[in-house]
Amino acid sequence: MNPYKKAARFVIRVIAFGLLLIGGLNVTIEFFRRHDLNLATIVLNSLAFLAGAGLFCFSNRLADKIADRLEG
Repeated sequence: MNPYKKAARFVIRVIAFGLLLIGGLNVTIEFFRRHDLNLATIVLNSLAFLAGAGLFCFSNRLADKIADRLEG
């Protein structure tokens, strides 16, 4: 396996995990803090969670593209 691909995939997955964690905790804290939530608050607070899930799902493809660019 290409070392660039391995490093790129690791960095992408660490960022994705951080976004999943931050987004999930933010939605959970908002839910327990305020009981009168509306749909807009839930959607806006869950964008980080969705971005993290998307990054995690496509981390292999992104790592391939990054490794190809770094190899030249």
